[in-house]
Amino acid sequence: ALGRAEQTSLETRYPGKIKLENARLAKRRDGVCAVMSRNAEVLVIDPQDSREKERHQLVYGARLKVDEGTQVKAGQLIAEWDPFSIPILSDLAGRIEWLDINEFTMEERADERTGFVEREIIQSKDKSSDLRPRIVVYGQNGESRVYNLPAGVRVTVEHNSDIGAGDIIAKRERATAKP
Repeated sequence: ALGRAEQTSLETRYPGKIKLENARLAKRRDGVCAVMSRNAEVLVIDPQDSREKERHQLVYGARLKVDEGTQVKAGQLIAEWDPFSIPILSDLAGRIEWLDINEFTMEERADERTGFVEREIIQSKDKSSDLRPRIVVYGQNGESRVYNLPAGVRVTVEHNSDIGAGDIIAKRERATAKP
């Protein structure tokens, strides 16, 4: 059986100037911008007559490799992403706090070969409680964001750790076709 190749990046077909539409971005600590909106698009515009040469949907969580207004060549890399996971990104830099993430709502599994521990949110084992696993990010100037975590997501940040805007706080693995 033939497996389907997953797309992991976006390259231009034509030279032109980059224009972003409906794009909310978060500048990460490494200087790369993460796409924070689900309906963002990137356009390549002909600088001579301002006509649209190409338009592409940007994947939520993609790492944008060009800024708006950048002149690009044909075949230039615009964005990259992980095709096998659906990330939950923080749009705020700050300190992490886990709420209702405990032995009733999270399962830890260690890989015997690597020693790496995965933490997956599960349906609460305590049916009498009203536990709602979530992560709160407290920013430097009093702002905060709450991210509710559904069953099946893997937590990628530690309690009481610092993160930057655009960082992944949790992710769900995409279903892949089996041969």
